[in-house]
Amino acid sequence: MVADTNVPLSKNNGILRADRSCLGWFDDQPLESVVYLSFGSLVVITRDQVMDFLYLVEWAPQEGVLAHPAIGCFPSYDGWNSTLGGRRCRVPVICWPRFAVQMVNITFVGHVWRNGVDVKDTRDAVVVERVVRDLIDPERDNEFRYSAEKMAKLVRTSSGFGGSSYRHRERLIMDIKHMAAHQNRIPN
Repeated sequence: MVADTNVPLSKNNGILRADRSCLGWFDDQPLESVVYLSFGSLVVITRDQVMDFLYLVEWAPQEGVLAHPAIGCFPSYDGWNSTLGGRRCRVPVICWPRFAVQMVNITFVGHVWRNGVDVKDTRDAVVVERVVRDLIDPERDNEFRYSAEKMAKLVRTSSGFGGSSYRHRERLIMDIKHMAAHQNRIPN
């Protein structure tokens, strides 16, 4: 298991650089066998609270980690970045929402898109272990992995050149440029 605290654990309160050293370690792991756990960027946690995890980095390159073929599932609080990252990278999510938009995200991840498991009310280690094993078991016909693969394909298609998200982003950029140009012509 790899734990990414995604929060500064040092006295440095500046922006942390991603620790890319973990990506090389993934290359030596079997396909879809690693559980990547991210605590998010707003959670305060100490090193002592996570030392029982196998490998710890202060700030991992989440997109690179989630895209690695060794990643089997992704326990997360399911903030928006994690929701998008998991969908884009075909990784089933074990969702532990804590507050705010995370509660909305889990509705989509667990109940609409069906590419994640909602365990928000579960703190039982045996139950969580069973969910993890079910998601990373290569012999199991995994509905969540299938849904995650399907969603990743849709995300790549819509965000790729000519896709709906690509076109909407281009339109937004055009609109912003147009508004900026128009605002510059208005006298103060």
